[in-house]
Amino acid sequence: MILKKQPLYYPVLVLFALVLVALSSLAFYTVLNLHREEQLMTEHLTSMGLLAIESIESSVAVSSKERPWQKQQLQNLFEKFGQQENIVYLHLVSPEGRIAMSSDDSLNGRQHVVQVMTFSDVRVDSAEAVMVLLGNQKNVFEVRKQFLPHDVPPSVQTKNTRVFPELISGEFIIIVGMTTADFYAALAEDTRRAIGSGLVLLLLAFSSAFFAFIIQKYYTTNKSLKTAESFIRNVIENMGHGLVALDVSGKIVTINRKACRLLREDEKTAVDRDFFEIMKNVDCTIDKTQILQENWTEKKVRCTTAGHTTPISLTTRRIHDQEDCAAGTVILMRDLQEIEALEERVKRSERLASLGQMAAVIAHEVRNPLGSIKGLAQYFARKFEHELDEKKYAEAIINETDRLNRVVVDLLDFARPHEPTYRRCTMAGIVGHALELVRADLEAKQILIEQSREEDVPVFEADPDLLAQVLMNLFLNAVEAMNMRGTLSIRCRYLAESEMVQTQVEDNGTGIPPAAIGKVFDPFFTLKKDGTGLGLALVHRIIENHSGSIEVTAAPGKGTIFTIKLPVKI
Repeated sequence: MILKKQPLYYPVLVLFALVLVALSSLAFYTVLNLHREEQLMTEHLTSMGLLAIESIESSVAVSSKERPWQKQQLQNLFEKFGQQENIVYLHLVSPEGRIAMSSDDSLNGRQHVVQVMTFSDVRVDSAEAVMVLLGNQKNVFEVRKQFLPHDVPPSVQTKNTRVFPELISGEFIIIVGMTTADFYAALAEDTRRAIGSGLVLLLLAFSSAFFAFIIQKYYTTNKSLKTAESFIRNVIENMGHGLVALDVSGKIVTINRKACRLLREDEKTAVDRDFFEIMKNVDCTIDKTQILQENWTEKKVRCTTAGHTTPISLTTRRIHDQEDCAAGTVILMRDLQEIEALEERVKRSERLASLGQMAAVIAHEVRNPLGSIKGLAQYFARKFEHELDEKKYAEAIINETDRLNRVVVDLLDFARPHEPTYRRCTMAGIVGHALELVRADLEAKQILIEQSREEDVPVFEADPDLLAQVLMNLFLNAVEAMNMRGTLSIRCRYLAESEMVQTQVEDNGTGIPPAAIGKVFDPFFTLKKDGTGLGLALVHRIIENHSGSIEVTAAPGKGTIFTIKLPVKI
């Protein structure tokens, strides 16, 4: 039994395609989000830097109006702004690149050298925003702008030489360095979340593929089990023998149609019933202990239902589970009716063969003396033609001799039957010919003929003369068994399953006693006072030589039915 595999790769490919699209979308939107956050950071830090620069410029400008601006005051201002949380440093750089003032006074006088990292120069109003890399590998966002304090009075420019003239000349550059640690921490967190989401998607994809495989395997296994179950059920239902499976308590678990027919039970109601109770219902008692605890080889029983007795052979076998514990019993039920009928036919054939050989010898030994006796009787009949008593005795001898000779001829026909000469013929033609041969007998008793023939009865191969002899014998027996105005029924049909032509001859005569049913085809057995008992024996021999069968059913006072089955092809 081969099962077609379901294609598993289609749903898996679709699933991975969907996951790939999801991962691509996740990567695209993650990059887009990171870029957007960088832009927002740039704008935010630039705004913060400009705000710090403008605050310093405004402080310088306001203070310069009231009194001269001192270097230490500017240093204090830078240090104060440098203490803010997001500001790393605050430098005032000369045109030569030297730090003139810083929030960290230790850097005053040093050269301000930085390396541009990520961003190219970005002009925001009159400022310059860059990302620089310090020596300790920390990214710092710088906002640079020309230092221009607003509204410084002209008198201040010359009043005190301690004031940097560059403050108002616009030669100094003020630089605000702001930390990006929080921003990059947020970016790292977003990146980790994106990677985590991607891993979750991949895990979901592989999990879905795994579960798809499991579901497919379950589906295939389930389908295989159902197919195997259906196949086994069909095998059990179409077995030629009955099968019954019992559990350890003797209740029926499984039963097929053949077993139900043998036990006269309905399959739907038989399941879960006690098998031994059913056997009691059909008048068949068997040993429950032996069946459930022992392995029988075979036991023959006879079950009787509705007056009909069926010989059955029971073969049992105990079954065990994986742990070798008793799980139940399987019983095979075989109908022995056909076997017993076949055995009876074989016995009858053997008896007929033996009787045929004996009849041939007797006929041969009797026929010659009969010829001599008849010759002498004819001689005395002619010699005593005028003496009535002597002539009467001589004629009686002649008549009895002829009767004995007919018996001898029947014996010879029975002992050495003619081999069939096969040719194509129809049962309707053979029946019609046989009826013509016995028409005078039928009309004498005013017998009614009823014929029926199905349309699909085919032409078959047989010896029509021998079959006509068979039917003529059966018709004459029926006429003798019926009273005036009886009915002779002849039915023909085709048995497609066995490819046989079936012919039934039925009468409504006196019937045959049950005790004589099994003997009617035996030689010399007859229920007639003047019968030889060879007619039906010869009929049986002719049908047997055609590889067919003949059966008889009858009931006293209700008539007799002879059923003949002949093969279509020999």
